[in-house]
Amino acid sequence: MIRGHRNGLLNYTRPYRIVAALVAATVVSLGAVLIPAQAAAIARITAIAAGSVHTCALTSDGGVKCWGQNGSGQLGNGTTTSRNTPTDVPGLDRGVGAIATGGGHTCALTIGGGVKCWGQNGSGQLGNGWAVNSSVPVDVSGLASGVSAIAAGEWHTCALTRGGGVTCWGDGDGGQLGSGTTTDSNLPVEVSGLASGVLALSAGYRHTCALTSAGIKCWGWNYHGQIGNGSTTNSSVPVDVSGTASGISEIAAGAYQYLCAHDGRWGQVLGRQRCRSARERLDDR
Repeated sequence: MIRGHRNGLLNYTRPYRIVAALVAATVVSLGAVLIPAQAAAIARITAIAAGSVHTCALTSDGGVKCWGQNGSGQLGNGTTTSRNTPTDVPGLDRGVGAIATGGGHTCALTIGGGVKCWGQNGSGQLGNGWAVNSSVPVDVSGLASGVSAIAAGEWHTCALTRGGGVTCWGDGDGGQLGSGTTTDSNLPVEVSGLASGVLALSAGYRHTCALTSAGIKCWGWNYHGQIGNGSTTNSSVPVDVSGTASGISEIAAGAYQYLCAHDGRWGQVLGRQRCRSARERLDDR
């Protein structure tokens, strides 16, 4: 099998080159004979998203696969049985453009701009007008089209429309829906003051942030200062993040922290610290 190797590596006399040829030939042999399905599957994955105890992947065909804990139906395969290997989400074998995972729920953005969610729904985070878990994808009410991005928090979900507006639904007790109240909603509600002009969206544990043309705005739970406005008071409406009026290219919200990108360099807010300037390096982390 190795004797006829086309690249002629075995013609080299140095021992380490012979060993390299043996390893390479073995890997090729394993890839061709023993694990083609696994290799092909890895090659087809274009995006991944991780929830609290489950994970999902988006394939190049626009399909969704999930695995992990499934007590709330967050794997979307019609059961509540946990899986330690990827399982297909029925009905979503193609046509999906993006995925987002929350604490115990999952959402998919179709290429047509519609949103579907499944899994835990005790706070209305599936957005279908109910508060009952679903082990299969359900349509988010009023969002059959026109959405360009989605973000999932622990128990809430948000969508960015193609017109640059933001809607949120689910748990609202920290103000993370941005509607001016702390009431849960099982239907999408508009975020106050963000009907247009939003470029990107990210949802954390119980807070949400938006990147606008005028800088970053955040809202929701603020016990650790994660909405970045210099206080630790919750806000049910968007507030400006101090010092981010320009130069921000990307945002990401975590459980108790907020991250921002400034001219390609990462700054970090932890607890009550402020966002670091682009000029400050993070070598001392």
